[in-house]
Amino acid sequence: MRRRIDDLEEEKRVWRPRRINNKMELTIIDAIEQVTLLAEGSAFCPAFFRAAKRPLEYLAEKLSLSKEQATLFSLFVNFSNDSRIRLYTITEFVGCTQIEILRRSADLEELRRRRFIKRTALGEAFGISPAALKMVRENRPMELHSISNLNIHQFFELLKVYISEREDEYCEYDELNQNIVELLNANSSLPFVEKLKSYDLDDEARMFLLQGCNMLVNKDDSVITVSDISFLFDYDYTTKSLFSKLNGGDHPLITLGLVQNAGSDITRPDFYELGRVAVEELLAELCIAVKRTEVTHNKIAHTAIEAKSLYYNPSEEEQISQLQSLLQPDRFEKVCDRLSSKGMRRGFATLFYGTPGTGKTETARQLARLTGRDIIQVDMSELRDKYVGESEKRVKALFDNYRKMVKEERVAPILLFNEADAIISKRSNSVSSSVDKMENALQNIILQEIEDLEGILIATTNLTSNMDRAFERRFLYKVQFNAPSIEAKCAIWHSMLPNLTIDEVRSLATTYDFSGGQIENIARKYTVAQILTDSDTLPFERVQAMCHEESLDKGPQRKAIGF
Repeated sequence: MRRRIDDLEEEKRVWRPRRINNKMELTIIDAIEQVTLLAEGSAFCPAFFRAAKRPLEYLAEKLSLSKEQATLFSLFVNFSNDSRIRLYTITEFVGCTQIEILRRSADLEELRRRRFIKRTALGEAFGISPAALKMVRENRPMELHSISNLNIHQFFELLKVYISEREDEYCEYDELNQNIVELLNANSSLPFVEKLKSYDLDDEARMFLLQGCNMLVNKDDSVITVSDISFLFDYDYTTKSLFSKLNGGDHPLITLGLVQNAGSDITRPDFYELGRVAVEELLAELCIAVKRTEVTHNKIAHTAIEAKSLYYNPSEEEQISQLQSLLQPDRFEKVCDRLSSKGMRRGFATLFYGTPGTGKTETARQLARLTGRDIIQVDMSELRDKYVGESEKRVKALFDNYRKMVKEERVAPILLFNEADAIISKRSNSVSSSVDKMENALQNIILQEIEDLEGILIATTNLTSNMDRAFERRFLYKVQFNAPSIEAKCAIWHSMLPNLTIDEVRSLATTYDFSGGQIENIARKYTVAQILTDSDTLPFERVQAMCHEESLDKGPQRKAIGF
């Protein structure tokens, strides 16, 4: 220890001002660095405080801290690359006992109160606040904003800071709640605060409502899900209990009109939004127009679908004919009413599956045209969002919008999930990652929506081997589209290239194992070649060459690959 003390006495002369803007200036970060260098292995002995006197005096004056507080703050900054700094990290670095740190609990609490450091969730560790790091980098005292006499915009800015700190695990629920109580009491004259207090809500309900207001005001997000609320509380069962009470319909947030189910059906769990009272009365000062979650879809009018001849194998022909008959408006309504009278579900979900290019999507379009139904075609990639909870909101909004269309339009449109492979795949049994959890949550919502469907849903997929059994049960009709038979291929070739002879058509049908989509590709290339050569017909050899180019397998046995 004697040598360490001598070293400290020697090192106290190391700290020097540095040149900044052509002037010799002392900086916060230099002082913190010197304190940290001297503190390592010092066990906070008297020699340390003698050696670190100058940088500690500088920090104490610059930051309005005691020397002990400045020492602790310097050590936290030294480990600021870790968002969870545990006290034993400090004790090991300094070479002191845990008791020595506990003696400084009051100093730790003062640093926390003044927001230099933050206690992480459950109080197990600490972290440096972003404001404190900014102060160090910019070499200036930290700006501590008053929480009193705020206007409504300043109020929500500070509320956002408090909630973000909780989300980043810089504080526990109790501390967040206490901060909010102090914020409300310090701004009791705000109309928002007066109205909020008049509802006489308990802490959990008030926290839910404030988070809903924060999301709407600061994020322009109107839908509140479990993921938006769960991080606020210390325990999962608190969130589950709260949502369970909301789902019951008699919770004060519901009965007062402050919160409502985000869909048209109150039995839909876990998706809520601010109610009319919250938007028009509680947030009246802000004059907010609520924007609902938008979902990208392409509405195709049945009158805009061009008639197209499709050729099927016998098994597919029979099922498609049955579907076409069922989807005729008058018959469909009678069938739905009959099912409803027997206590059965009214919705019809159909799966078209099979190899690419066999006409699944075009069949859905032609069914819509023949039955006078518009198509709501959904781009599945548009439903996914990188932010947790957003994908679920988009799916919920999609089905809410579709339900509204079914009720308002004379003929219910068809909801088309094209290329739905990823959506209907098996759910993950291992939900260790956030991505797995999000995918499972997304699939669970779609499963429930199909279960509650009133209308017509058609999903197309190229893959069924990995389909979740729960989805398989929910599709009432499952139509497999196989590669066309020789007869079907002859009909397709003849319809697309009518100038070919019967023998040429049969030669192409037997030689090339193409799907309807591939035959259409060749017909298009043939038409382009006609235009370029200004010729009504092309030699049959030219068609054979196009077939050879279409197939990636150049061997004698050509297999369809689709597109």
